[in-house]
Amino acid sequence: MKRSVSTILIIFLLVGITKAETVQFSTSTNYISTGEAIEGTYDMALQTNVQEIAGLLITARTDATNHQINADSGSLGINNTSTNADQAARFEAGETLILSFSKDVEITQFDFRYFDAGESFVIASSNQADFVIEYDALTDKGSDFIETNLTVTAGTEITLSVITSGNIGLEAMELSVVGGTGELFLSMEASNDWINIDVDFDGAAATNYVLQSCSNMVSNLWNTVSGTFNADTNWNFSTTNQCRFFRVIEQ
Repeated sequence: MKRSVSTILIIFLLVGITKAETVQFSTSTNYISTGEAIEGTYDMALQTNVQEIAGLLITARTDATNHQINADSGSLGINNTSTNADQAARFEAGETLILSFSKDVEITQFDFRYFDAGESFVIASSNQADFVIEYDALTDKGSDFIETNLTVTAGTEITLSVITSGNIGLEAMELSVVGGTGELFLSMEASNDWINIDVDFDGAAATNYVLQSCSNMVSNLWNTVSGTFNADTNWNFSTTNQCRFFRVIEQ
């Protein structure tokens, strides 16, 4: 008698892990962005999670007591609270945003809004030459973004500002954690007799996990079928004629 192969479903429940590498500085009604998390900060530094990349912290502040980080649905900038003439959620002359990260990162793209001909934006730090972005150097002038390869070591402050005149908003940046993000990936192989499930991490894991299995999604009863793990590993299970579901959760 020919044996039937069991039905298997791997459910990717990666609690606390986010695959996205776009750090969003504009706000949204559908989710909390990093821009919203640091919005309202003055010159007293605020440290918070990068909402889009699990395990990464961002520290943000301005350079003056009357300058406030301000974000809206279009972009992020600095609001000069001492005048009503300031354009909120944009960078103007004399306004500076200061950022640092808890891990080494590489910034591969800056995405701006309202960047016009004749304007310039500068990213400066203590350990490398100023990176000046001219309007003509934008990779795409219609979308106001530029591709970069800026490496920022953990704890190093970078300053973002316009040069002399300008009215530019920062919408997002593409950012990669150097050495991996700790992201978890699952893969599976199956035959008539066994199921092999592999887990691989992109760099060091941020926490511990367990593998769980369930045979009935209606009952939603999950059984832990592994010990705790935080490094690459794999499991072999004998197949049955019963449907099986798998998930990974934080321990």
